[in-house]
Amino acid sequence: MELSNPVLEAILQEARLKQYPQGQIVLYEGDSPVEVYIVKSGYVKVYDVDTMGNEKALSIVKPGDIMPYAFFSGNSIPNKWFYQALRDADIYVLERDKLMQAMQGDTELVLSLVSGFSKEVHEILTRLSSLGKSRAQAKLIALLKYLVVCVGTNKTPKWWRVPFPVNQQFLADLTGMTRETCATVIKELVAQGVVRTPKINLLEINTIKLLSF
Repeated sequence: MELSNPVLEAILQEARLKQYPQGQIVLYEGDSPVEVYIVKSGYVKVYDVDTMGNEKALSIVKPGDIMPYAFFSGNSIPNKWFYQALRDADIYVLERDKLMQAMQGDTELVLSLVSGFSKEVHEILTRLSSLGKSRAQAKLIALLKYLVVCVGTNKTPKWWRVPFPVNQQFLADLTGMTRETCATVIKELVAQGVVRTPKINLLEINTIKLLSF
């Protein structure tokens, strides 16, 4: 979702702008927020924790997106996931009723919010469907496509960079594979020129090579 809508810009001027350093929890599982969070800059990871204490990453919230996702269903149920800053993030916090009133008076704003949310749902479902693939490489390729579409920034026409730290455990959390398996597949993709890691926790993706899969 873009933040260029004039009605949205007006109400965001009255909102609080909070800063969340990398690693800080923005929303906890079980919270029942009465406010809406809109990311101005930075990225937020949405994840769950299973009964064994293992973290399962579900989605990535990018600039312009609204949190929590339950906002679109009226926030009638407690938040089911954790939202954590993947890197330093500036996030608008405003009263839910103010955004609802703005939506009621501006069709263009409603269409913008719905369009952005439906695109996000589509990408999440596409990625989740890939988890059923039997080959580890196919699972990781599907994740790379998700990262390019949702959060990638073009460093060059061919190479796109993921704009937050990415390590093997993060990839494992998003694909449901072990860290060791992800490490093996990443080495294969580096050899094929699909990805590169110029620095620790920095991932760049060759979008031309990626399209061949």
